[in-house]
Amino acid sequence: MTKISKRQALGGGVKDKISNLPRNLTDRILELMPIRDAARTSILSRNWRYDWATQPQLVLDKNFLRDIIFNKRLLHRSLLHKRLNGIMDLTLANSSAHPYKLPSYIYSYQELRHLKLSKCIYKPPRMFVGFHNLSILHLKKISFVVNRFKNFPLLEDITFVTCLGVRNLHISAPKLRSFTAIDTQDVGWSSFMISSNLTLVNIAHCRMGHYGQGERLNLVKLVGCLPAIVNLSLDGLFLKILAIGAIPRRLPTMVTCLKFLSLSNLQFTELDHVSCVLCLLRSSLNLERLEVSTATGSSMESVVSYLEAPDCLDQTLDKLRTVNMKFMGSRAELLLIKLLLAHSPSLEKVSIEQSGVVDAYEGFKVSRELMRFSRASPRAEIIFLEPLQQIF
Repeated sequence: MTKISKRQALGGGVKDKISNLPRNLTDRILELMPIRDAARTSILSRNWRYDWATQPQLVLDKNFLRDIIFNKRLLHRSLLHKRLNGIMDLTLANSSAHPYKLPSYIYSYQELRHLKLSKCIYKPPRMFVGFHNLSILHLKKISFVVNRFKNFPLLEDITFVTCLGVRNLHISAPKLRSFTAIDTQDVGWSSFMISSNLTLVNIAHCRMGHYGQGERLNLVKLVGCLPAIVNLSLDGLFLKILAIGAIPRRLPTMVTCLKFLSLSNLQFTELDHVSCVLCLLRSSLNLERLEVSTATGSSMESVVSYLEAPDCLDQTLDKLRTVNMKFMGSRAELLLIKLLLAHSPSLEKVSIEQSGVVDAYEGFKVSRELMRFSRASPRAEIIFLEPLQQIF
């Protein structure tokens, strides 16, 4: 008896129960299995041989990655490379305390559209020319060893969080629309100036002082290369950098597209901080929403005098509808709210979250004074929030 005849005799010619399951059911089964076990299903039957390799979603747990990173199991590396070939959306989140050097084959995935990396060492091969199809790039705790990070013709969204070695990166991303840098030192802003399509910029806890060719970045230069900006978020540290040199009363070019402005950790003890804020307000005719948080409850006399000047805000904010403010109790903060109430005819809501350092009696006095401020908008409502209620 031949082997085939023998197999048919033993099986009775009856098909097994799993070979002809609906595809959506087999996909769901494989999706719930560890990748190693999913790969082993290829021996079940001819129908199952390649099903594991065509799954639309793949989650590699930390046990599997530990084998790859620390035990250097070549079989798994080869398996992973084959499985990821042609992938469009890749997230590598390294939970280890040690950074992970990206394997060289990652740089060959030219079909990638979305790439998110965490705690990795970025050192591509010399022949790497960039990810030409990438549109979203999020990087957290990434160390850049070399400057081979440039050609991204379709990139629209880039995020740096706690990254190192970013200073000398030169990125060509003419379609970039969103730029975020958090806790990342020495990002070269000149790398992103070539994109006039930026609509969202978020910078916090960063030192981005250099502008290119030895020039220092300031408020005029920053906003001047953001003609399409809609959403702008800056913190006090970065405003301090932007305030180097003379701060104009208004920007040379009005910021006509800006709708949302968020300013965090402002120092009302610093006149240059407050001057930057007022310069932005005077130059943002179409601003609709403003968020402000302060770092200290004190203010300098020079700041108070500046805000009390009759022509401090000689600009009507016709489109401003919402103001959210984290309040520390300083006189300068009160004066800023007074200016906004008096110059915003479309204002609908001012939300004030009082800090825990403001006691009940001080809070009561503040609320009484705020209620006496004149309002350009008859619909303007002042809402006091408890410290635990988050408005940001």
